[in-house]
Amino acid sequence: MSMAFLEIIVVNWNGLNLLKQCIESLQRQTCGDFTMTVVDNGSNDGSVAWLQTNHPSVKLIPLDDNTGFARANNLAALQSNADYLLLLNNDIEVEPNFIDAICCGLQKHPDADMASVCMIQHHRRDRVDNLGMDWTWVGVPRQLGHGFAVEKISREEKFIFGPSAGAGVYRRDLFLKLGGFDETFFAYCEDSDLNLRAQTLGAKCVFLPEAVCHHHGSATGDRFSSLKYYLIQRNQSVSFFKNLRLCHLGRYLLPYLSYCLFRGVQSLVQGRLCLFLRAKSDALRMVRGLPARHMPKN
Repeated sequence: MSMAFLEIIVVNWNGLNLLKQCIESLQRQTCGDFTMTVVDNGSNDGSVAWLQTNHPSVKLIPLDDNTGFARANNLAALQSNADYLLLLNNDIEVEPNFIDAICCGLQKHPDADMASVCMIQHHRRDRVDNLGMDWTWVGVPRQLGHGFAVEKISREEKFIFGPSAGAGVYRRDLFLKLGGFDETFFAYCEDSDLNLRAQTLGAKCVFLPEAVCHHHGSATGDRFSSLKYYLIQRNQSVSFFKNLRLCHLGRYLLPYLSYCLFRGVQSLVQGRLCLFLRAKSDALRMVRGLPARHMPKN
């Protein structure tokens, strides 16, 4: 295998301590058949200087501002010449055989266009973070295996809906053919949106259980922030309406609207109803080709 077989892309924004741990775990790999690119989204915590001083061999794409997770990955993908891209969150630490398991899995399944890995919760090593993504009967994606006991994970390599972009593998040609992530999403749900578009082309995703990593989860973006909540609610609806064909709406529309009603009631109880309605209103604007108006600052 050439060094261009797999390229790791890490997007960083003010996550210096996490980035250090991520890169250190990648340096301990039993397989060295990969290159690495870090896209820095305008950090002001010394991340760029640290990388330049301590890891000059790592390709660095420094950006002036926080352009979002989607655009940062797209920029790196365009500059890559690798066969496959491994998109890795900066709050991921990988096991020593992580890259080897991915490369072996891709060679074993040459018909796979994407691959998902075994992501374990960093602070609860006995619990799964996710094993990839699935598509539900209500028309929204879900994380496979979230919260399950690690000891119950199936060791079978099988085909699933798609990977989570927190640690997802994509054939570069496919990623570029799909136009990469939707940059209007900024962050969150861009992976499920890409998975839906990949399905229309007949792309396949294989789950590789031996490729194990540990995920801190919401380490860069506060899991309770208004911005994260807004983006998830907005982008989820944009992805639903822009990707599902008319023939599928008869199957998914009523369940999806019922799901949205449930989320709306839940947001009322949580004191977030106005934020929920803003997100759905902006989603409708974006589906019509209009810019969003109400994105909160944090």
